[in-house]
Amino acid sequence: MRLLEAARDDLRLRQPGLDVRATIAERAPGPALVRASRSADMVVVGRHGLGTALPSAPFQRAHLGAVTAHLMAYASCPVVVVGPGAERVRDRPVVLGLDAAAPSAPLIACAFDAARRHGSVLRVCSVRVPTGTSRHDDGTDRPDDAKLRSLLGEALSDWRTVFADVPVALDVLEGVDPAARLLDAATGASLVVVGAHGPGTRPAGLGPAPDVLVRNATCPVAVVPPRPARVAHDRITGRQPVRG
Repeated sequence: MRLLEAARDDLRLRQPGLDVRATIAERAPGPALVRASRSADMVVVGRHGLGTALPSAPFQRAHLGAVTAHLMAYASCPVVVVGPGAERVRDRPVVLGLDAAAPSAPLIACAFDAARRHGSVLRVCSVRVPTGTSRHDDGTDRPDDAKLRSLLGEALSDWRTVFADVPVALDVLEGVDPAARLLDAATGASLVVVGAHGPGTRPAGLGPAPDVLVRNATCPVAVVPPRPARVAHDRITGRQPVRG
């Protein structure tokens, strides 16, 4: 308890206007944090240091730990994972990884809200995988750059009105590995926002991007559930445009 009290006191000194409380839950860490997420706007956790990369692996494999992995899978509100050495830089863009064909309202709202809080540009990235380059490709022609930009513009139009003070940049990335392209886009960002996937599911168009970004990005990563709990939903979509 002394460690928590010391951390609490330090935060109170750094942020005197913030209500900081220390609580000890008498249950396993993963379930305790999942339960707390049901009445939270956001849960922030740390990421362990980098492990050893496998020779055949395209990415460094950071060790997330069972608690963080469990929380990402089951949390009812956005989860922000902060790696070692992450710095608070407010003038860098917030990057949103978005599937243009299936945009998520809570995901978009969270990214706009974060960009407003940071006072920075929101860079919205969608990855276009060339036809015939994916093992899951059914041979159907994929939208070209212009079509994807049109879809992104449509998905964001009402949100740009609500968050008129947030500058927005659209970026269509191309590559056979969406996770790798989003990781590249995360370089120099203050925060990356992506959609979560529950056990046994994947977000359309992003594949394993949340896992790769959380394990490898040098900036904090916000993982947003598709259906946040009411308290989180009300805050991040409280001014949500009336459009399904």
